[in-house]
Amino acid sequence: MYNRYAAPPPARLAWIFLLSAIGLLSLLNTPLALAASNLTIPKPTDTLLPPPPAPDIPPSAVHLTVDASLAHVDRAIAASVDVHHYHEGEWIPAKTQLGGKSFGYQYYLWRGPQTFESEGNRVRTTFPDVRYRLQVRMTDDHDRASIGACGYGADWPQRLRVHADSALYWKDDWGLHTQTRFSEPIFETPCRLAPLEIDATSLVAEFLNEHFPPLAAAIDHVVLAQVETERRAALIWSALQAPIEIQPGTWLTPRPSQPRAGTLTVDGNRLVHTSVSMIFTPSIIVGPKPIVNERPLPPLATGPLDSNGFHLVVPMLIPYNELSALLGRELIGETISLPLGSDIRITKMQVYGSHDRLISAIGVSGGVNGDLYLQGQPVLTDDGQAIVFHRFDFAIDTSNLLVKATNQLMHDKIRSQLLPNTRLDLRDRIHALRTGIERNLTRALAPGIMFDCAVTTLKPVALYPVSDGLEIQFIMDGALTLTIQ
Repeated sequence: MYNRYAAPPPARLAWIFLLSAIGLLSLLNTPLALAASNLTIPKPTDTLLPPPPAPDIPPSAVHLTVDASLAHVDRAIAASVDVHHYHEGEWIPAKTQLGGKSFGYQYYLWRGPQTFESEGNRVRTTFPDVRYRLQVRMTDDHDRASIGACGYGADWPQRLRVHADSALYWKDDWGLHTQTRFSEPIFETPCRLAPLEIDATSLVAEFLNEHFPPLAAAIDHVVLAQVETERRAALIWSALQAPIEIQPGTWLTPRPSQPRAGTLTVDGNRLVHTSVSMIFTPSIIVGPKPIVNERPLPPLATGPLDSNGFHLVVPMLIPYNELSALLGRELIGETISLPLGSDIRITKMQVYGSHDRLISAIGVSGGVNGDLYLQGQPVLTDDGQAIVFHRFDFAIDTSNLLVKATNQLMHDKIRSQLLPNTRLDLRDRIHALRTGIERNLTRALAPGIMFDCAVTTLKPVALYPVSDGLEIQFIMDGALTLTIQ
């Protein structure tokens, strides 16, 4: 009887060992059990398809709040009106008659202190204690002279008060202009020429009213010279067009157009408040500093504005070489351990687009030598904080050749280790963009001219490949203030 527990004869052992070895080799069916595989895999798309149309980007409205100090204008107005104004060395022939007679006159005027008030778009300069004196010389038919005076001797001084209203308004040359008008003088007491007993109050009023228009023009001229808004507007316009490096290698290009100024108001602290609305066509570019063709300051349009702050739709372009570098930081140098054969090391990463997909060429060496191609559609996660890839897998040629050169187990092992590293977390980038925009837009443009920016919202809302990279569309809300000292 055959004993099944007895040791097989040597010949049987040899056959069992040989058959087992053949079965193992057929199971592996891979050169990796012996040596590395060199793969030459064609690109999945030799002729790249054009990208799909990018979504429409609506115009971005920016309302720049402007606060400008008029403290220096107060001083300029005060300096334009002489403290002392007089002509007492000789008689001035009058152009009119007094009591039906010709006369000459002399006068002295001291304007006194001034006060300033603001209401709406007007600055009121009040001279509440103007002091004056007047004397008149009249001759009769026999050429006999009579002199009458008010405000001389014990009658000093005569008092009146007057104010000037300077209305602020824009002109299309971006100049902030004023139009000044004086009120009728208000006399505390009438000017009665003693001992002639003639009331010369109307004469003083007429004299002042003749001098008010050139004095108002002088005030407007000195205000225009002090404000210099046209020069400042050109400076600000130029600054708004320049690319702003919001973080190393990342640039914000605002591209403003259609500036429109709102109404002007002046508060009690001598601050002019207004706002300027513009249309921005902004973009965020990753890479070297973009070249911008600066446009001249356009003529100013004016009108009421009904919004505050800014609402921007900002596309950020990540060029394919930058995207390759970002993914390469996660993958290049990583090692994939295989159950049999030599490990695989990732040596390079190149990303490019074809229609709505991204194609990644991943160079490997070790157990497999060559380029592996993966492809998929990039999308934002629901919270907008990361980029992931739908249906991201080996291209068909890569998958077939990889299985043939290795086996399905190793194919799946490589894929499972690559795919988790294709997620791009955007949280740090979003935070850096937000702080970079605030930090770099809050800056001095020139002595006395300061920008201040506060970003309240920065959120990615769309993602799409374009011809030269991957574009992320951001919504950005906030406030932008310009302060002029």
